[in-house]
Amino acid sequence: MKNKLIISFLFLFFIVTACTKTASINNTETILPSGLPSGFAADDYSSDLILSARSVLKEQPDMTRYTVSLFVEEDYQHLHGRESVQYTNREDVPLSEVYFRLFPNNSGDNLTITRIIVDDVDLEPMLENDSTALRLEMPEILEPGQSTLIELEFELTVPSDFHGNYGLFVYYDNILALDQWMPIIPVYDDEGWNVEIPPTNGDLPFTDVSLFRVDVNVPLDAVIVGTGVKTGSRREGNRRVDNFVAGPNRDFYLAISPKFEMLQREIEETVIRSYTFPEYRTTSEKLLDFAENAVRAFSDHVGLYPYAEIDLVSTPMHGALGMEYSGVSAISIELYDMDAYVYGKPARVFLETALAHEIAHHWFFNVVGSDQVDEPWLDEGMAQYMTNLYYQTVYGDNAAEEYRTNSWEYSWRKINQHEIPIGKGSAEYAAREYQPIIYGRAPLFIFTLQQLMGDEQFSQFLKRYYNTYQWGIADTQGFRVLAEEVCECDLSEVFSQWVY
Repeated sequence: MKNKLIISFLFLFFIVTACTKTASINNTETILPSGLPSGFAADDYSSDLILSARSVLKEQPDMTRYTVSLFVEEDYQHLHGRESVQYTNREDVPLSEVYFRLFPNNSGDNLTITRIIVDDVDLEPMLENDSTALRLEMPEILEPGQSTLIELEFELTVPSDFHGNYGLFVYYDNILALDQWMPIIPVYDDEGWNVEIPPTNGDLPFTDVSLFRVDVNVPLDAVIVGTGVKTGSRREGNRRVDNFVAGPNRDFYLAISPKFEMLQREIEETVIRSYTFPEYRTTSEKLLDFAENAVRAFSDHVGLYPYAEIDLVSTPMHGALGMEYSGVSAISIELYDMDAYVYGKPARVFLETALAHEIAHHWFFNVVGSDQVDEPWLDEGMAQYMTNLYYQTVYGDNAAEEYRTNSWEYSWRKINQHEIPIGKGSAEYAAREYQPIIYGRAPLFIFTLQQLMGDEQFSQFLKRYYNTYQWGIADTQGFRVLAEEVCECDLSEVFSQWVY
C-alpha cells in the first residue's frame, strides 16, 4: 500500500513456527558487515539478483542508472545529496525534455533542487504540478537510443509529524522513513510523461525499472535499511558511509534508526532480513516465518523471486498498515505489539495479512510494473489475490475462504456491493469508493476469472503474465489478451461486467 486508506478487514491470526536458523545483529556494532549472501560479488549490479535473474542486465543494458550520495545530518531531519543519472531515450520518438518526480513535495515543500547540470550545461529548475514535477529542457534533442548525463544536487527536510502522508516520509520515534525521497524519472508512454498532480487516492510512483548505486552517510550508530544489498561500509570519524547496489527496481527506499535490531534468515539464494526495536524481537521472528512462507508460496504459484535480499522494517504510520517498496516491505510499528489494539482490534489480527499483501507487491508493483494512478486495480487487485494464495498455500482452503469473506467481501459491502468498474483511475473514485473497489471488488474479479478459466488454466495464465511483463509495464488490455490466449475463450462479457 502507498498513500492509501486502511485495509479494514478482520482475519483469524494463525500461529506458525519454523525451525530455520535466525541470526541477530544489533546497533552495537561499529561497522556492519557487507550483508551479501555467500558467492555474490560486490563490484556490479548483479549482487542484487539471484543467478537465474542476472541475464536481464545484458538483455536491457540501457536501463537508467542512478548514482546517489546522501548525507543525513545528526538531527535525522535535514539531508542533502548529489545524484548522477545516466539516462537513455528508450522511446521511439525524440525527446526535447525529461521530467523528474519530486514526491516529497506532495505533502509540503520538503525537497529543493539546488543545482542541475545536463551534459555539462547548467540549467535552471522548472517546477510544475505543485512542485511535484521537475522539467528539464534538454540542451539538444535526445534522439531514440541516445544517452545523456543528468546531475542534480538537492536538499531534503523531513517532517517530524505525519503531515498528511500517512507517516511514510517522516522522522518519528527514532525512525527516519524515506518514502520516494529521491528525484526519479517517471514513465514516458502514449500519454507523454506521467507527471500529473498525485491524486488523494492510491499510489504515486510509476517508473521503469532502473539500476541504483547509493552511498548513505549517517551517524555512526545508525542502522540503515535500504533497497538492494549492502556492498560495503567505511567509518569516517564519528560517522559511517554504507554502500548499496540495487536493481532492476522501480524505486530506492531507506529507513534509518539507531535503535534497529536485525534478524535474518536465508532461503535458497535469498536472505530475508527483519528490522525493528529489540523489544519486538518475538514479532520480528514471527514476521520472518510469514515472509518465508510468502516468498515460497508466490515463487511456486507465480514465478521465482529474482532478488538476493528482501527486507522487512517497522516504521511509524498513521492510517496505513503497511507499504510496499522495491526490495523492502514496511509494516506499521503499531502492529508489532501483538497484545495492543489497533483501530479497535488486536494487532495480531492484521499483522500476517498486511505482511503477505506487501510481500506480494514485490511481484506486482516491482517486478511487474503498472500505472498505479490510471489502473490501480492491476497491482492492488493482484496483491490482494496473492494474499489469498498465501492463506490457501499455508493454511488450506477454509482459511483462504475466511480471508476472502473477511477482507474482499467485507470491503465491498461498505458500499453495498455497488458494481462500480474496477478499471477506473484513482482520481475517478470518491474517497469512500476507492478501498472497497480496489481492495475488495478487484480481487473478487480475479477470483471470478480463476473460476471461469479453471484452476489449471488460470495457474498457467498467472505464470505467463508474470514472465511476459517481468521488468516491464503491464496494462489492462495486455492482461485481458493474455488471459484469452491461455483459455482460448472470449472474456469480453466478464471484463465488461467487472472492469469497464
